[in-house]
Amino acid sequence: MTKHLLSSVKVVRRLKTSNPKIPGGWFEAETYTGATDGKPSEQRIPDLHYSRLLARESRDLVWRITLTRASDGGVTTFSERWSLSDDGNTLTILRTYRGGREVTQVFGRKR
Repeated sequence: MTKHLLSSVKVVRRLKTSNPKIPGGWFEAETYTGATDGKPSEQRIPDLHYSRLLARESRDLVWRITLTRASDGGVTTFSERWSLSDDGNTLTILRTYRGGREVTQVFGRKR
């Protein structure tokens, strides 16, 4: 049996808003890609520069992220560990910031 391992990932993060001017309430917040080749992906949006390094650790995907603000040069680093449940229906993202603060997000697959 051969396992297929991803060499790159495309992420589209969408947010829902209560703004009545946005049909359906959904808008695309950001789109980015990452490759597991050891090279960081770069993304620039107004005032922000993201550098994301993607690695596979066992079944998980781990993003090491550096965020730099152009306006003042401020830098924030954090990581995200993406874990998919055995049945493929639940994605858990554990975000860890400097100092050990953690935020967990859990997403269920829509049917």
